[in-house]
Amino acid sequence: MGKQKAVNEMPSTDIESVEALLDDLDLGDGDVAELEAAEEVIEDIVGDDIADEEVQDLELQLEREEAYNEQDGGASADMNTEAPAQAQAAKAATNKTPRAPKVAGVPRTPRDLATVDAAFFVLEGDAADMDQAALDANKAAVMATVPTQKKIAEKFENLFSALSVGKQPSVYVVQAFKLLDAKKTLTSTDIVASFKGSYKQGTAMSQAGQIMNLFDVVKIAERTKNTLVLNENSVIAERIRTAISKP
Repeated sequence: MGKQKAVNEMPSTDIESVEALLDDLDLGDGDVAELEAAEEVIEDIVGDDIADEEVQDLELQLEREEAYNEQDGGASADMNTEAPAQAQAAKAATNKTPRAPKVAGVPRTPRDLATVDAAFFVLEGDAADMDQAALDANKAAVMATVPTQKKIAEKFENLFSALSVGKQPSVYVVQAFKLLDAKKTLTSTDIVASFKGSYKQGTAMSQAGQIMNLFDVVKIAERTKNTLVLNENSVIAERIRTAISKP
């Protein structure tokens, strides 16, 4: 037992030295049995020491990981808590912001006169007094008067298309009509002089000739040679006035 006590007190680091000394000893059977028992005790002690150290290391590592996870988990929880909160705040701010009222769209000018309501082709009188058959017949009759000259035909189409959506027709038509509406009677020379303030001589003369023809065809005015007299019963003239008066 004295040997066993000595073995129990031996540090684990001297195990290999002890085993080497034991190999060099010439022992009897009894001594061998006692030493074998001592070796078992050494193994138990060393095993217990190693186990205790490993457990301590594991516990320390687990404590560190647990502390780290708590810190990281707390930060993640804070982030996870803040993210929905920020999203809710942004959503609430968006919901509270009043939307600007939608601006009514400007009606598009039709490109094809066939799509324009027949009521807009009534040149004199009240379209409300005419049934649909009469309106359609009147439209067909007016469409048949489209001038053959290309530039005048373009102004003709632009006039009805623009007025059908409440817009002003071409700048030439508007400028000449304002002058006619103010003076009631115009000559081609008056129109040329008016255009010359903004356009070249050739353009002014060409546009004046087209206006003289157009105003007569659509009954804005009655033409006698180079003179136009405003038609007080002209529905087109009234539509132009309304379009011009719009802001």
